[in-house]
Amino acid sequence: MTHPAFLRPVIDYVYRACGPGGSIMLGDAPWSVDVFPRLVVNTGIQDMVAYLAATHGVPIKLVDLNVTEPQNTPLVDLGTLSELRQVQRTWYDAHGKAMHDGDDPGIGRYRIAPAVLEADVIVNVPKAKVHCSGGITVAMKNMVGLIPAWDGPYGDGALKECAHTSDVDQAGGRRGMYLENDTIWRSMADLNRILLYADAQGTLRATPQRRYVCLVDALTAAEASQYQPQPFPLNTVIIGADPISVDAVTARCMGFDPRQLKSVMQAAVRQELPLGPSTPARIRVITADQRGLNAHFRQVLKPETQIYSWEGYLEARDFDPPRILATGWDEHSGTLQVTLHDPSGVSWVRVTYIADGEQRTKDLTLVEGSTVEGLWSVPFPRREAFSGAILLASDALFNEMMQKPL
Repeated sequence: MTHPAFLRPVIDYVYRACGPGGSIMLGDAPWSVDVFPRLVVNTGIQDMVAYLAATHGVPIKLVDLNVTEPQNTPLVDLGTLSELRQVQRTWYDAHGKAMHDGDDPGIGRYRIAPAVLEADVIVNVPKAKVHCSGGITVAMKNMVGLIPAWDGPYGDGALKECAHTSDVDQAGGRRGMYLENDTIWRSMADLNRILLYADAQGTLRATPQRRYVCLVDALTAAEASQYQPQPFPLNTVIIGADPISVDAVTARCMGFDPRQLKSVMQAAVRQELPLGPSTPARIRVITADQRGLNAHFRQVLKPETQIYSWEGYLEARDFDPPRILATGWDEHSGTLQVTLHDPSGVSWVRVTYIADGEQRTKDLTLVEGSTVEGLWSVPFPRREAFSGAILLASDALFNEMMQKPL
């Protein structure tokens, strides 16, 4: 889980941001309905919140998102925007019983903890961990906690089970722990879309209804197993403004290839009520020292291997930046031309330079070949009109290079 020592400075900054007219809710929704009270006591979070409530003027409280009454819990209907509605298969109810023709499976309709929909700012603070059916559990997967785990006659958070299972999953047990799970990413996408676009009453709107930021606790990541995790000192904090970018970059920091994650690649395809960039190539990573992830993250964490092995599938295999094969300035066309090679595919190329005493930036366009090996070009001033030109390029795994081209 996210470490309380990580939460405390985040809350301090939230205090500064919300001002005297705001209030803070620290919420979670563990898998089982009886976990939250013990969790906040055993970790010291309850004492921390009590201290903050007595010290600061801004109200703060702990909220167990599992504890809601059905009649007061908004039902959000995604309609045709639900990723789960895009598949044709046998559907099961919350307790594993196959549904028949004429039954309403309720696909794309979710009961959401009301406290979440009433918020105008969401600060998502997940832990970087491997996951048996999703590959990783970070920003996207963390939103399964929006669904209350009502006790009912089964007492096992049956509604949360629905976010993981499909007809194929039943063959191996109640949960979808296999590499080709095609359900959990759809549930993640649905729930994140609700988080961003549903208003306080649960009605979907065309624009985001609340501001969103995610801070990933990757100081000590969890590798090897979802249920018996091994600590890995990643010593990193990832911050982003959309869940897809956060998951993609966190996966790469863990040594994984985000292109192997359906929660990144498939969930990004739908650009109606988008969850982030349509492809990882559009994500720009900014590190503290302005270098690419390849300068800091060349290690590979162990993916999930105990429940179902992601080993040999999820790991990144390219930790080198794009390689320049040739550069030149075409006097006839007035363009800077650069030929680059990268096995993962070049995502973007840009050049920074100084002209008329100002620093400027131009993006190059692929004009010949492919992203693996191709010619990139951009109109560029004559040699005497600029100085200090630096070429920057990144591949699909956020490996970046920086070089003087001329």
